[in-house]
Amino acid sequence: MPLFRTPARVVLSAIAAGVLLTNGCTLPHAAVTYAKVTPAQYCPGDAAVAEYDTIGTQPCVSHSGVDCATVTPTVVIASDSASLPAGSITAFTGSRMFMPTENTVAVTFTATPADLIYPTRDSTGRNVFARRDLRPITRTIRRIDGELAETLSHNGMCLGNNAVHAPAPLPGLPQRSARLVADRICNSNMIPVFVSITGAPGGPGASGMLSPGQCLPLGFPANDGVVSVSPAVAMPGQQCGSTQTGEPPTTLNTQVFLRCG
Repeated sequence: MPLFRTPARVVLSAIAAGVLLTNGCTLPHAAVTYAKVTPAQYCPGDAAVAEYDTIGTQPCVSHSGVDCATVTPTVVIASDSASLPAGSITAFTGSRMFMPTENTVAVTFTATPADLIYPTRDSTGRNVFARRDLRPITRTIRRIDGELAETLSHNGMCLGNNAVHAPAPLPGLPQRSARLVADRICNSNMIPVFVSITGAPGGPGASGMLSPGQCLPLGFPANDGVVSVSPAVAMPGQQCGSTQTGEPPTTLNTQVFLRCG
């Protein structure tokens, strides 16, 4: 199909109407979650990062008389914290680092234009235009004070004849501070369980059998830690096997207590 060369503003006007005239295709239109602030739960003294990405996996590629430099969005990043005063960035992607001190901090990203249209190429290499719905987004982060309790779910499943429970990661990045320490883990089930915790590669770990409500002391960084659980007694009702109707074991739960290190 021939590609018609038209001035950038004429092409963009046609695109905004919903149809891409340069190749006859309907313009893809996506509402995107383009902004985030990490960590969402931070320890006192942590640096937080407010960042945005308006194009994701579709980079801007100038074509059809439209230069990427002429359609680059401007994003204002503002907050209710003195540590992050309002500031703007003119770029498809950008970030700002700050040191929050408040119990909660709300960060708002406001993009101009809110309806971003830019030239790119599709998976076949054709020149097309992408459209992004960049409505204002507010992200709120919270400070961790004292102890943080998290419940981990270990879903039961069948691996052939064997009933097993899925491991679960200890809470950590990017949602929670890299400085979190796993203080202890407790058995939240009505039966005794074997618990094994591996830390970061080459780091400490812990294991043991826990009665209902019993806890195992840990005291090492939560990031990269993984919790594995298995029942210490037979669980009624489970039925795993190739000649039987699969009935995986019920979910087991553990509760981990974390603190800022």
